Amino acid sequence: NLSAHELRNKVANGELKATDVTEYFLNRIHSVDPSVGAFLRTMPEKAMQQAKAIDEKRAKGEKLGALAGVPVAIKDNIHINGE
Repeated sequence: NLSAHELRNKVANGELKATDVTEYFLNRIHSVDPSVGAFLRTMPEKAMQQAKAIDEKRAKGEKLGALAGVPVAIKDNIHINGE
């Protein structure tokens, strides 16, 4: 029950790993979406790759983006390049 700002800060300061946050939300989608039908498609491999990259940047002390570690869903009417 964290806001996006709180979640991002916890990832940035190392309280939470982006990979753990991503795994939590992917599991939540998997358990709830069959009855809700909110997602046409998820890309768990790509999401985990991006989360791992965020964790690696944080471990190196590199600057993180404003939404680093915050899961984002894209409306299905938006074309995703290469997908």
